[in-house]
Amino acid sequence: MALSQLKQWHQRFEDDPERRERLLDVLADMFTPPSLRPRLDRLMVTEQAAIHPFWTEVLVRAANRYRASKEESSP
Repeated sequence: MALSQLKQWHQRFEDDPERRERLLDVLADMFTPPSLRPRLDRLMVTEQAAIHPFWTEVLVRAANRYRASKEESSP
């Protein structure tokens, strides 16, 4: 269920620049914890076995946010 909903959001907002940015931010927040990132695997690859740029951007943003939060919390 969640996977199909995420795919629908992606399809709906991928070509809408204003909403796409907001959705990327929300999804990056959701997947910032490294323990949740493996769940992106099913979304990252298209039927043609190509890496999907939308989900790659989510993963990059999530990783950057995690790194920044770790840097802020270290002495």
